[in-house]
Amino acid sequence: MVLEVVGPGDQIDPDVRYGYAVWTHCGLPAIGPLNGVYWVVAPDSLRPIEGVFGWGGYVFGFVTLTPDNEIEYRVDDEVIARYVPDPDHVPPGCM
Repeated sequence: MVLEVVGPGDQIDPDVRYGYAVWTHCGLPAIGPLNGVYWVVAPDSLRPIEGVFGWGGYVFGFVTLTPDNEIEYRVDDEVIARYVPDPDHVPPGCM
C-alpha cells in the first residue's frame, strides 16, 4: 500500500490514512487547513508526546477523517489528538 502524504491546503477523504507532519513550535492546538478549514483540538483529546514540543521541529504522524467529521492524529498507531473543524479559527503566526 502506498501512503499519500498531505499538507496544509490539501483535501482528504474519509476513512483514508494520510501521512501528515505537524510543526510543534506552538504545540498541537490546530492543524490544517485541510478540506478548506482549520481543525482545532477537541476538548480533552490531546495526549502528550514526550520530547516533541519546544522551539521547532516536526512530528510525522497520520491523519484520518472519521465518519463523525473529526480528524484523528496518530503517532506510532496511538491517537494523540482528535480535531474538529473550526471555520473561524485564525492560526498563530507559527503555523
